[in-house]
Amino acid sequence: AVVNMKGGVGKTTTAIHLAAGLAAQGLRVLLVDTDPQGNVGHALHLPHRHTIQELMLDEASAEDSIHSGVRDRLDAIVSTTAAFSLERRLAAETQRETILARRLGNLTGYDVAVVDCSPAMSLLTYNALLYVHEVVMPVAMDLMAIIGARQTLNGINEVRKLWPERRLELIAVLPTF
Repeated sequence: AVVNMKGGVGKTTTAIHLAAGLAAQGLRVLLVDTDPQGNVGHALHLPHRHTIQELMLDEASAEDSIHSGVRDRLDAIVSTTAAFSLERRLAAETQRETILARRLGNLTGYDVAVVDCSPAMSLLTYNALLYVHEVVMPVAMDLMAIIGARQTLNGINEVRKLWPERRLELIAVLPTF
């Protein structure tokens, strides 16, 4: 997951380039946009036929949500602003923090998933953190981004405390700008 609670630090750019770089190395990559701003889809010029919202609401299967062949060995699941309503729409769901892991857990054919997260510890961010095992945290070199990084570390530690059986490791702090 590419996470920082501060917006504008380069999360989406990092996620896209990390996914493309891994694909260029020969890995089969799934890029998942869990940010309701939907910038992955915009950047890659992908249509919004099925999105993270439909996947999370079980209105579309994982296979139907995936845009295949975005690049060689790179597929994607996009997001739109409609995903902002997921917090409310999934409020009564049991285990709603693990929906993404359950919906994508049985996918085959991928070596790695790269998940772009929103700049908030939202339901979608929790879902991302409970789906992945590793976190990359882009940090712009300014005070507010450093504060966001601290908040992100607190969020990661909260996930570790609440779900101790999950392995979640911060593998990189990436200076940006």
